[in-house]
Amino acid sequence: MENIQLPDDFIADLREYLPNEHQQLIDALATEPVSSIRLNRRKIDTECSLEKVKWCEDGYYLNDRPTFTMDPLFHAGAYYVQEASSMAVGQVYKQYMTGVESPVVLDLCASPGGKTTHLASLLDGNGFLLSNEVVKTRTKTLCENVSKWGFANTAVCSVMPSSFTELTGLFDMILVDAPCSGEGMFRKDEVAVSEWSRDNVKMCADRQRTILKDVFPALKEDGILIYSTCTFNPHEDDENAQWIADELGADVLDIDFPADSGVTKDKCGYHFYPHKTKGEGFYIAAFRKNQQEDEISIRTKQDKKKGNKGNVSQPTPAEVMKWIDDSSITVADGIAYPTEFEQLIQFLNQNLRLLQYGIPVYIQKGKDIIPQHNLAISNIVNKEFFEKEEVDWEKAIAFLRKDNIEVESDKKGWLMLTYKNVPIGFVKNLGGRANNLYPQNWRILMSADKSRYIDIF
Repeated sequence: MENIQLPDDFIADLREYLPNEHQQLIDALATEPVSSIRLNRRKIDTECSLEKVKWCEDGYYLNDRPTFTMDPLFHAGAYYVQEASSMAVGQVYKQYMTGVESPVVLDLCASPGGKTTHLASLLDGNGFLLSNEVVKTRTKTLCENVSKWGFANTAVCSVMPSSFTELTGLFDMILVDAPCSGEGMFRKDEVAVSEWSRDNVKMCADRQRTILKDVFPALKEDGILIYSTCTFNPHEDDENAQWIADELGADVLDIDFPADSGVTKDKCGYHFYPHKTKGEGFYIAAFRKNQQEDEISIRTKQDKKKGNKGNVSQPTPAEVMKWIDDSSITVADGIAYPTEFEQLIQFLNQNLRLLQYGIPVYIQKGKDIIPQHNLAISNIVNKEFFEKEEVDWEKAIAFLRKDNIEVESDKKGWLMLTYKNVPIGFVKNLGGRANNLYPQNWRILMSADKSRYIDIF
C-alpha cells in the first residue's frame, strides 16, 4: 500500500495526545486494512476456520478480500461485511441489555447498516429496532441491508435527530454512531484524509453535541446510550463523552473487552487503535441515563381523510399464514410484523413516516397471491411449506442477475431456490421456463466471473 500523506496538523495533534505511541499509529495507518465479516446466525450456523474477532462471537477476519458481489450468500444476507472494530457495539448490548424484556432500540445514524444488522441479530426477533438515516441518498442501501438481514421487528426512517426530541422516554437504548472527521478510516478512505482539518474536527465535535442533545430526551430514564465515532482525537471522543455525562445527565459505564484484545481504556470510553487492535480506528463509550424522563403515551390518530380506512387492513388470505413460521407475527396489507408492536409501528409511521417496516410477504394480482422476495430471505419464512431446489454457483448468480433460468423440478408453481441450503429467492416454475422474482433494483449488474468468487465457508 502506498504511504498516505497525513496532514501535518493531524500528526502534530497525535504527538500531543499520544506522545508515546504516535509513530506506531502513523506506521499502522500505512499498512493494508483488514477485511472482516459478521455472520447472520439465523441463516448460517457453520463454524469456519477463519480467525475470530475477539470482541464479537460472530465476527471473523478474512485472509483475502473477495469480490462479495460474486457470492450468493452475501446477497442472501448470510453475512455482513463489517469493519471489525465497530462490532464492539455488541459488547455493550450483551452487558447491559440482555435482561431487558422487549427493548425498543434506536440506531440514529444507521447507514449503511453494519451496526443496525448487528443490533437486529442481538435482539434476535425480540423487541423492536428503528434505524434512522438523515441523508436521504443513503437510505436505499440501509433499507436493502435491513431487508436482507431478514428480521420482522425492524423499521427504517429518514428524519433529523430533532424529530425524536418530543418522543420522550420511548427507547430503552439509543446508538449514536455520530458523523465524524473520519480519522480512524484514513487507511481506507483517501477522501477522509483530504477533508481533514482542525476546523473540521471542531465542526464535527459541535455537531455531535447537537445531535446528542436532540435525541437524548427520547431515551428512557435508566436507558442505555452508546456513543461512537471512527476518530482518535479527544475533542470528538472523550471530551464529548464527558460532556454527555455532565450536561445531559448520564453515568459513564464500563465495557468489558477481552484482556488480550488490545482495546485501550480512556477516561470515559475505549479506543481501538490500529497499531494495537486488528481493525480500523474506533471509539466507543456507554452511558446509563440518570435524568428523570416522562415516557410518551403511544397514541395513534385516526385518518379522517380516508374515513378511517387507513387503519383497516385487507384480510390476509389463509394460505399466506402457512408461509410464516412464527406465531407472534401479524400480517396486514401484505406486511408481516410483530403483533406486540403494531401500535408502536402505527405511532412511528404517523410521527416519522417510515420508509419500511416488517417483512413484505405477498402481493395480490387478481386471484393470484404472489410471494415477495423479502419473505424468501427472511427469518420468519416457513421453509417447509415451499418446494425447494438447491442450485449451483452459476445458476445462483444467473438468478441474482435476474436472468432467465431453468429449474430441475417437475412441480409447477412457487419454488424456493437455495444456495448451500440458504434461501436466495423465489421463481415460479411454469414447466418449460421459470419466472424470476428477484427484485429488479437489487440485481447484480456485474458479469458472472467465478475467478473472483471465494468460498468463505
